[in-house]
Amino acid sequence: MHALERTCFLTLGCSKNEVDSDKMRALAEADPARLVVDDPACADLIVINTCAFITAAIEEALSLIFDVLELPRVKSGQTKVVVAGCLASRYGDELAKSLPEVKFFLPCDEELVFFAPPAPTAEAVSQASGSVEVGSEPGSARPALRTTGQAWAYLKIADGCSRSCSFCSIPAIKGPFRSASQDAILAEADQLVTSGAAELDLIAQDSGLWHSAGHDLADLLELLAERFPDTWLRVLYLYPETVSDKLLAVFDAHANICDYFDLPFQHGDPAVLQAMKRPGGASEYLRLIAKIRDRLPDAAIRTTLISGFPGESAAQHRNLLHFIEQASFDSGGVFAYSRELGTAAFDLHPQHGESLKLARQQEANDLLQSIAADKLQALVGRRVEVLLEGRDEDGLTARSRQMAPEVDALIHLPEGADAKLGGVLQVRIEEAAGFDLFASLL
Repeated sequence: MHALERTCFLTLGCSKNEVDSDKMRALAEADPARLVVDDPACADLIVINTCAFITAAIEEALSLIFDVLELPRVKSGQTKVVVAGCLASRYGDELAKSLPEVKFFLPCDEELVFFAPPAPTAEAVSQASGSVEVGSEPGSARPALRTTGQAWAYLKIADGCSRSCSFCSIPAIKGPFRSASQDAILAEADQLVTSGAAELDLIAQDSGLWHSAGHDLADLLELLAERFPDTWLRVLYLYPETVSDKLLAVFDAHANICDYFDLPFQHGDPAVLQAMKRPGGASEYLRLIAKIRDRLPDAAIRTTLISGFPGESAAQHRNLLHFIEQASFDSGGVFAYSRELGTAAFDLHPQHGESLKLARQQEANDLLQSIAADKLQALVGRRVEVLLEGRDEDGLTARSRQMAPEVDALIHLPEGADAKLGGVLQVRIEEAAGFDLFASLL
């Protein structure tokens, strides 16, 4: 009798990577020849799912790979190492030459195939009763397996990107935008809700462009809202130009769709945005923000911004600061421009020095966070409906509809809430301390 192959997954990067690792793990757990373990030191196979979006992510991924290659079982040849995901897609061929200790480099589109069970024979399909279960990827016949046991779950509705933003390497890594089918999304959502997810967070590189069989994102949201009336739905990463009146109407019509808009504006100065190959500018963006808040007064608006882009002048940086003030964002982050080989902005001049980029990032981020902190302070005394999502050393943790998992503030509650994880509670915000809120039960 052969021992089970102990398999460990290590994940870096964004929420999309978390979903991909979750699916690989689920397929591995379904394989009777494998045992999934959390400790890489005792594994027979270590899968490192990597990010390569910017230089810092590449450095982090390489550091982890080198650490794993130093593990005793890896050095002795007892443990195989597989590098998956974005780093493998972007630099797999080069790394395979310099890191022969790594058994395989799996690009993004080959991760699930590596762990998938053999395709059924034609005879097995013809003898099977019922239809083949819809998979989680376009064209897939594999079950939409997930292993998440949290009160919330990411639901990836598309992958790739067909835009040409001059600073971004994602299209080269992930390929063109492609939507998961509506049937595949519904099958995965069914499974996630059945397994206990009380909130589904729809994610993609460009969520607003999702389409399938004549349906758009607004149609998908409406279908999900009606199918899961007791489940919170949240959409992450919407390009500003994809926020239509139809989409806002669907948000307004369904209480279980969180009034939360994750809009990566990137900058406010029109000339900088043009150099980024992004449409619009502060005036258009502010009109959109006003439209959202007029239609949905409780809406939270999160953004990501880039400072120190090539050629950004001091005046254009001040325009970014002015845009942040006018927009009065509820949350977000400012990132220093990262010069990435293979992107159009790599060859733009002048390129700013790291100290200037970091100084501008700090100034913009301080302003953004100050506004966000003031908004949290304004919640003190208010009654809020929250989703109970976990526990920490001080008690229970929860979020409101205006707070996304992993990136926004947490609401802390005392032990004693008569609800299981994923339950919805009414609380009163008693105190705001930085980006932590403290509440009492009602």
